[in-house]
Amino acid sequence: MFTARTAVGVSVFLFLGLLLPCLAQIQWQNCDIYSPLIQDWASANQFLEELSTAHSEMFSSDQKKRNIENENFSNSKRNSKILVGMTASCTTLSVPLDHGNANSPTIPYFVKRINAFYPRLQDVSGQLWLLSDGPGIAGSMMETVAVSLARLLHDFDIYIPDHRGTGRSNRLGCPTEESVNSFAGVEVHITELKNCSQYFRNQNIYQYYTVNQAAYDLGETIKLVKQERDGRVHILGVGYGAYLANRYMLFYPDQADLVTMDSILSPILKPISDYNFLLNSFFQDTFLPLCSANSLCSLKMTSSRDTTPSAYVLNALNNLASTCTIGSGFTKREIQYRLGEFFVSGLLRELIPPLVHRVTRCSDDDKQVLQLLFKKLNESGLLCSRAGNCFARHIFRYSNQTLREDAGSLLLQYNIGFNELYNYQTLAQSNLASEENSLVLGYSVSAIENVAKNWPKYTTSEDYTLTERLAGRDRSRPLSVLILQGTLDPNSPENFIDFYRSKSGFNETIVILPEASHGTVFPLQNRVRRAEDPNYSCGMEMAAIWNGGVTVLNGRYCR
Repeated sequence: MFTARTAVGVSVFLFLGLLLPCLAQIQWQNCDIYSPLIQDWASANQFLEELSTAHSEMFSSDQKKRNIENENFSNSKRNSKILVGMTASCTTLSVPLDHGNANSPTIPYFVKRINAFYPRLQDVSGQLWLLSDGPGIAGSMMETVAVSLARLLHDFDIYIPDHRGTGRSNRLGCPTEESVNSFAGVEVHITELKNCSQYFRNQNIYQYYTVNQAAYDLGETIKLVKQERDGRVHILGVGYGAYLANRYMLFYPDQADLVTMDSILSPILKPISDYNFLLNSFFQDTFLPLCSANSLCSLKMTSSRDTTPSAYVLNALNNLASTCTIGSGFTKREIQYRLGEFFVSGLLRELIPPLVHRVTRCSDDDKQVLQLLFKKLNESGLLCSRAGNCFARHIFRYSNQTLREDAGSLLLQYNIGFNELYNYQTLAQSNLASEENSLVLGYSVSAIENVAKNWPKYTTSEDYTLTERLAGRDRSRPLSVLILQGTLDPNSPENFIDFYRSKSGFNETIVILPEASHGTVFPLQNRVRRAEDPNYSCGMEMAAIWNGGVTVLNGRYCR
């Protein structure tokens, strides 16, 4: 990772124009608004929406089974009205593999632009950059958000880059482990990561696929875009995208006018190494008390013996380990992993009460319904291919065992995760000891630790705080920072905000969204919807109307 001195050196290189020939001119071409990934996801999300909205029917024996059997993903259609008048342009730039080396080879850097509605260039007020979650998720994840924001911000161009190492920006992968005939097909299984990491090490490029290099990609591309379309710059990052936006502000403190950080990640408060412990604690301390307060959930998640939802869930898991035999994929450990996947999803978590209730009851009909449910969820790509294969729920999509051009990269996820988001001082034994009695799990501690220890390491000496860099910032250009946070976000609990504010040096505007999950701008993570725009979310509208004043951001806007 760059030190402050190295960053100054890079700035000198850029000033002298030694790196700019790589970014000399942008050649835009017309392209589809939605990538293949999003086109496939339309049908899957439609199924999930319908299933989750009527989740209480899963408590009955027959109706929901018929509903699940009759679902047809291919017939689901996205509301085409929201695309009327919209156009998109795409480009693939050449950026330095190493922004600190004037003689660096280059790699492709893909950017999609949802064009502002106003046809005249002089009517475009600025550019909004959407940074996807991850690490390791391509920009296509943000396309539905971009389309809805375009309806709210008619005079802004909206840009969606693929982070370096994902999608069309020189995606990182392992040919052998991602082959169709490998253990998990094109999805790299955790047991394949040892060989995959060795392949990555042998390529000798791991030290260039970092948050720092990604921040320079972003800043230099924005600089180039401003030459052809000047105006205000708004950065909106989700999860890892917010983490990247923070690093971007370190290197380009005078470039952006607005920065929205949705669901902040913290390498100090939430290391990957403690993910299982933190996930399970949040499930028991935050989610289950809400279940107790809900009449239907409380009715179905307690019994005369198990008087609390926590005890009821634990009994259901133990039931799988003893008397309830459902079939492949329904062991106690596998359901612990699946409950973890359900929990981090804004809509899948609504299936937790009926899932636990049916496992506890475990009639023949319950078994059939659960088998059908998981079959459909797996077909839709909404679950990891194998339970426990992902320590967080990410969108690395493919279709018919063929990787899409806009697919994410597990290799990049682990490279940044094990270098910047992992605490090697954490004692794995304490995590291992707690796994058996956990209600939800995100990953196999022993498998992850073995991979992490042997992963190639790059330097991580960069100071994560903004104070020193912002001291010399041009105060004539005010920078406004908005933080969006959901109360049901296990990946970014609310205490992250206090930690960030203590380090940032900003006066932030903070908006807390009740019952929203990770990524408040995503429609499936929020309860507030609009019939005229199925992609709408409250967090999205907050970001659109925000102008840096607390009085503007009021819950009345989300209706």
